[in-house]
Amino acid sequence: MRDIISNIKVQSALAPQVVTEDKTAAVDRLGFDSLMFVVDVGASGDTLSGTVKFDFYLEHADDNGEGSAGAWAPVTNPFHAQGLAVDSSGKFATVDGATDDETTYRIGYVGDKRHVRVKEVAAGTHTNGTPMAISAILGNPASKPVSY
Repeated sequence: MRDIISNIKVQSALAPQVVTEDKTAAVDRLGFDSLMFVVDVGASGDTLSGTVKFDFYLEHADDNGEGSAGAWAPVTNPFHAQGLAVDSSGKFATVDGATDDETTYRIGYVGDKRHVRVKEVAAGTHTNGTPMAISAILGNPASKPVSY
C-alpha cells in the first residue's frame, strides 16, 4: 500500500506533561526497521541557562535494558542517528535558553537494536517545569498494513 497511514505506527512514548525531573521514553521496534522520535518542548516556566537545562540522549539496548542481553547504551554511531547529530554520550539536543524551548526536535534511528529510548535529563532546579511530549513514529514494517 502506498498510503502513509498503512506504513507507519505512531505511539506516545511520553504523554504530554509538565516536566521538572528526568524522564525516559522507550519504544520496542519489533516488526519495524526504522524509528523517529519527535520531542515537543513547550515554553519553559523557569529561566533556562547553562545550569538549569534539559539534555536529550538517544540510547538503545538488545532487550528492555533489564535482562542479561545488556543494559542501555548511548547511540554514538553517526550512521545510526539521523536528522540530528549525536555526541560521544548520545546527546542530540540541549534546551538551555529561550531560543531552545517552544521547539520540536526530531531524531531518527536506523541501528540494529530492538529497544530504543530518549532519555531526558533535567539539570538544576526546575520549579515550574516545562511542558513536553515525546512521540515515536515506527516505519518500514515487516507486515503491512499497520493496524492503528
